[in-house]
Amino acid sequence: MTVLRTARHPPEVRAALRATCMRPLMKQCFRNSQMLLLGPHELALTYVEGWAARSDMLFWFEHGWLIWHRAGGDQILDVTLEPSSKFGPIIYGPAIEIPRHDVEESIATHRSYICIRERELSAIRPK
Repeated sequence: MTVLRTARHPPEVRAALRATCMRPLMKQCFRNSQMLLLGPHELALTYVEGWAARSDMLFWFEHGWLIWHRAGGDQILDVTLEPSSKFGPIIYGPAIEIPRHDVEESIATHRSYICIRERELSAIRPK
């Protein structure tokens, strides 16, 4: 699965971000991904929570991103982390796909954007 770089999002993704009236914020991966998932656009997206790491130092951290289902194949759509030439690419580890309904329910219940499957993530943490 390929990873789309933030600075190089295709026009469809840039249009979806504009339609959602959202500017992704640093260190707000759950918010950024959940807002784009629920935004007014036609992208086929799945919300994912899992583990990610920078390739220059293998320290795993909880992270939220999207999978964009396209005709040419699924792609990781990360609207928070930007792999840079200084640090190298981001490594995406074990993850859990979360249904749209669960995201909507979590936002309605907690009135904020949070890590929805924190307990389950602990069980799949890379060693």
